[in-house]
Amino acid sequence: MLPRVVDLQGGGSLTPARRLVAAVLEAGPSSVISGHHACLWHGLGNAHGHAHVLALVPGSQASRTTGFLRVARTSRPVPAPVVRGPLRVAPPARAVVDAARATRTPHEAAAIVIEAVQRELVTMEQVAHEVEAGARRGSAPVRRAVELAAAGAWSAPEAELLELCASSSLLPHVWPNPRLRRPDGVALLSPDGWLDDVGLALMVHSKAYHLRDADWQATVERDGELQEAGVVVLGFTPASVASQPGAVLARIERTYTRLVASRHRRADVVMTPRGPGLQR
Repeated sequence: MLPRVVDLQGGGSLTPARRLVAAVLEAGPSSVISGHHACLWHGLGNAHGHAHVLALVPGSQASRTTGFLRVARTSRPVPAPVVRGPLRVAPPARAVVDAARATRTPHEAAAIVIEAVQRELVTMEQVAHEVEAGARRGSAPVRRAVELAAAGAWSAPEAELLELCASSSLLPHVWPNPRLRRPDGVALLSPDGWLDDVGLALMVHSKAYHLRDADWQATVERDGELQEAGVVVLGFTPASVASQPGAVLARIERTYTRLVASRHRRADVVMTPRGPGLQR
């Protein structure tokens, strides 16, 4: 399986669990699994797509890459790894930050950090502590991911939409995932983004960020509740936000400008912020 690891099962399927065990055996008794594969082990789905298993070792050992394993020495040994049989895995906050640092794009970093926070696997304080404790070099994507999670984004597509709106010189502040209620106290669906002065809701619909297809279908259908309450709703897909950001922003700005110019009567709903949003 690896230079110093023999498969006694005779070439059986290399499951994720067996891959991690092999990585620890190859890297040595002081090694700890971190990064993407540790995140997957902790149950984070957005940490997929990284070929090498990362094993952290003390600074006295050498870094090397062999097969599917990347051994990296660290000046910050993991003080309390999660131990399960032969496995030693970094705690969620360390695993998340190491994975986010190793991502190819800021979008991937945001997806990992936001999922971990939303699933309450880590707290914002734990992630921020790990970021500050590590090297500053190469930390820009993970620092931005932490900022987006702290702003109130619930998914990477929502984070992209918030960043897009924050880049506009025309739009007012956009509130992420606020609580909306009718005057009689009935709760409405929380929009992904909210422009309070005109009552404009922004929605990013994606099956990938709902636990079941039924959740996605119910969310889409509940858009009608907002419209019945007088809320103007603009819906987008994650693909359009990522591939056509200019067109998406132009549509939002056109709608907002039209509502202001026509003295549109704002929907009679009460908004309570749930996150601070992104500051310009």
